[in-house]
Amino acid sequence: MVDVTAPGLETARRALLGIPGGFEKAIAPALNRAVMHGRTVATRKVRQTYDVKYAAVQKTLKILRATRRSLAAELQSTGAPIPLIAFKVSPRRTGGRRPRGGLRVSVKRSEGKRLAHAFIDQWQGEPAVFERVGDDRLPIKRLFGPSVPSMLGEETVSEVTTEAIAAEFEKRLLHETDRVLKGIFGKY
Repeated sequence: MVDVTAPGLETARRALLGIPGGFEKAIAPALNRAVMHGRTVATRKVRQTYDVKYAAVQKTLKILRATRRSLAAELQSTGAPIPLIAFKVSPRRTGGRRPRGGLRVSVKRSEGKRLAHAFIDQWQGEPAVFERVGDDRLPIKRLFGPSVPSMLGEETVSEVTTEAIAAEFEKRLLHETDRVLKGIFGKY
């Protein structure tokens, strides 16, 4: 949750005081652009920290846009743990056989780990990483990494995202205030 108390907020309110609905016309688009920028920054920061694919992060993010009536924008991430195959796995194909020495998996960048008893096989038509539970062939379990919401909740990621949203809001608020004033008074 980012509570915006930008220094330019009071300046924008005073500049748009005489214009009916002018403050709301400036705030809503500024919030929306700031949250969209936050989504981009959050995705980049997660990918700098984790060996996860871009699409795996993006499909969990949802933006609830601000309107003139509701001056609140939200960046939400919901999702379950991501299958381990979405991270960096080597070799990528094993055909259901355990490769000699196991699989090499990297969830966090520069923190690779060898899974001695893991193998890749098909799960509902898609490749997935499995591991045997005991000494017998069955049962096997599918392996997962962390969820995107937990990656976004990491302190370094959330801090950078929050700062980026606040900075972008400040920049966009100035632009949107100017746009509303130019719409009312023409080019002044």
